[in-house]
Amino acid sequence: MGNSYDIFLRDSSIFIGAQHAETATRILAEAEYATVADEEGNITSFYFDASGMGDHEELYQSLAPFMRGGSFLELCNEMGDLWRWVFDDGKCIRTSPVVLWPKPGAPRDIPQQTQKAFAQHLMAI
Repeated sequence: MGNSYDIFLRDSSIFIGAQHAETATRILAEAEYATVADEEGNITSFYFDASGMGDHEELYQSLAPFMRGGSFLELCNEMGDLWRWVFDDGKCIRTSPVVLWPKPGAPRDIPQQTQKAFAQHLMAI
């Protein structure tokens, strides 16, 4: 995805433990992001504190060693493109959704069948 379109944070699940919060907050602040922490000092979300969010792969890669596995940022642009940055095992990987369109007359439970058949390869909905 190019950065010629506005990018929006659509969903996220973020967790950076309190022991890494100071470092992560500094990294995020340098990129004009603000953090939100829980009572224990764990970072549970962050947001872009300027005009227009970008798709900052370098930033996300620098946060990857501190991010709990399974954390993600789900982004979209004004053209409807959708993708996630998924944090796992100290790495950050960009992934795109798979959209399937059932044929007319397909079983009504085809989404559930598909989810079950490929569950080991899919993120939780």
